[in-house]
Amino acid sequence: MKILHIISSLIKKDGGLPEIVKNLAHQQNNSQVISHIATTRSKSKKLNLGSHLKGLKVYVFEREIFNSVQFSYSFKKFIDKNINKYDLIHIHGLYRFPTSYAAFKAKRNKIPYIISTHGALDPYLYNTSNKNIFLKKLWEYLFDFPNFRNSNAIHCTSEIEKKKVQQLNLNKNIFVIPIFISSTFFEKRIKKISFNKSIGLNKKDYIILFLGRMNFKKGLDLLIPAFRKIHDEFPHSKLLMVGGNSEGYLEKTINPLIKKHNIKKHVLYHKPIYGKKLISCYREADLFVLPSYSENFGLTIFEAMSQKTPVVVSNQIDLAPIIKKNNIARICKCTVNSLFHSIKLSILNKKESKNISNKAYKFVINNDTSDKVVNRINRKYKEIIKNNV
Repeated sequence: MKILHIISSLIKKDGGLPEIVKNLAHQQNNSQVISHIATTRSKSKKLNLGSHLKGLKVYVFEREIFNSVQFSYSFKKFIDKNINKYDLIHIHGLYRFPTSYAAFKAKRNKIPYIISTHGALDPYLYNTSNKNIFLKKLWEYLFDFPNFRNSNAIHCTSEIEKKKVQQLNLNKNIFVIPIFISSTFFEKRIKKISFNKSIGLNKKDYIILFLGRMNFKKGLDLLIPAFRKIHDEFPHSKLLMVGGNSEGYLEKTINPLIKKHNIKKHVLYHKPIYGKKLISCYREADLFVLPSYSENFGLTIFEAMSQKTPVVVSNQIDLAPIIKKNNIARICKCTVNSLFHSIKLSILNKKESKNISNKAYKFVINNDTSDKVVNRINRKYKEIIKNNV
């Protein structure tokens, strides 16, 4: 079985999606499936896969014009020439030329294809995005919605995301399979390093970690004032924010908030980290917090759980019902006071926090490791290919 994954960009600064796609393709190659990736990049950006992905075949094509929609004529030529060599096309994301064209070409050549939305159709994200709504709707009408209707299936990562997609009446064949955590998070022989020490933090500090892209949907406008209240009661607390600066959100919103609440000395920002540094960052944090207004899966939540770090998340995360049902994290509302009280409970009730994090670790082991998730996806591929004959 030969699979081609399509993603518009694999640049790390674009958030978790590139890592998800790379890890999926890599793990599929380990399970006797031939899995390749086709993507694009701007001329100024280089693509580094990482040593743990050695051997993964990635076709990267430069964008010539219309960089906003990531158009690449060389990508088009590759798809035209090679798409028939694959048994199934797995498309990740919307609103870009590579994903839309690959879906169109797969349908024309009668090759089965599925589309993973990765939260792009979430009403909150859609309505609050700073992108031009008219252009979005036009692109949907001309390209993406017809592609959805013609697809063999739509992939969602949670039941709530599935319900949101169902409301659009794009396709009846929608399946749910979660995202998995990279196997590197479970390597027992990994050399231990101290990320916190390297950035000037010490063991006396109580580290509250936010990890993800700095943008409007992540709830950082709630976290910063909530942390001010936490620091007033717990002077040894520190807020560590790690992630990419999306469209200048750090300068436009976060830094002014930090200045307003007079906590600059107690807040640290670090650019995105990967590999051993990332694992160390999770492991050394006392608490991981993700107060997002919208999150279709929230991979960082489960990465933190894999290192037995206690977690606080908002009730707007699509997997919040599952988290609540299994009691594997504290859940807050998207308000400053609710977030403050959830963090405070985590600090004051360390024994309970440890019990919850141990349950969360077991949940991740049983549900979100690569072997379990990849096997489910591969079975779905086979089912779709068989039904397409």
